[in-house]
Amino acid sequence: SVDGLSQQDHAYDAALDGQLCFTADGGNGLTVYDLTQDPTDLDGPFVLSNLGGSTGEKAPLGRATGIALWSSPSTIRNYALIAAGPRGIGVVEVTAPEAPQLVKVFEPIKIEDGSVGKADGRAVDVKVYGDYAIFSYDSFGILSYSVADLIEPLPEGIDPTKIWNHQGGVLHYDYRPEALAELRLRDIPEYAEYGGGALYMSLARETGKLVLYTAYGVAGVLQSDWSDPADPAVMFLHPTPGEATAVATHHGRMYVADGSAGLIWFE
Repeated sequence: SVDGLSQQDHAYDAALDGQLCFTADGGNGLTVYDLTQDPTDLDGPFVLSNLGGSTGEKAPLGRATGIALWSSPSTIRNYALIAAGPRGIGVVEVTAPEAPQLVKVFEPIKIEDGSVGKADGRAVDVKVYGDYAIFSYDSFGILSYSVADLIEPLPEGIDPTKIWNHQGGVLHYDYRPEALAELRLRDIPEYAEYGGGALYMSLARETGKLVLYTAYGVAGVLQSDWSDPADPAVMFLHPTPGEATAVATHHGRMYVADGSAGLIWFE
């Protein structure tokens, strides 16, 4: 039992900024730790802040499983972009890390049969490069956004957890940012029969390209080119014997956490 956290959960991802650690803390949402403090002293101030760990209501940041930080050079404001599980995409201002402020949380736009709806599945991971962010969204695929669109303030009076309203077949309002691009394995003819979903990712610069490696469950690892965030291209699908859940690249090798198959690596 730790002061500042209403419950305990699993930590799935973390991002460092100096001596602060911003954690995707599962059902606790976003937890910020002060690494200069002693974490063995449970009554000490090593938990700097928490957002999303309230009980008795729907967690505003869902089950947070991925996090990335972004700083605005023009406004000198800092943000945490969060893969918020079934709640979708979370944006939190952390300029004052002791008092994080929820900017918005939303499920990506899905157009189906001419109607505007919400994406199915859950947001899993997020990567930031320059002024763009890429989210993996298991069954919905991989999406890119302009960070400027993600951090755009909402109109006065709009609840950051309810930024669109669709009732009785009528869209009353929708302040969700539009994705620059979406990439789904099942939408590519030669891979249409493959199962799996987009999970944890690794981003690398290779021969002038921005290459994204995405663990895609039973399908293996999807390698795609995101040099143009509005026009990604599939490069290769690397089958694996197990179920790929996470991937890391280093010195020309790709390492895959492959479920029951253990650790798999490629040149």
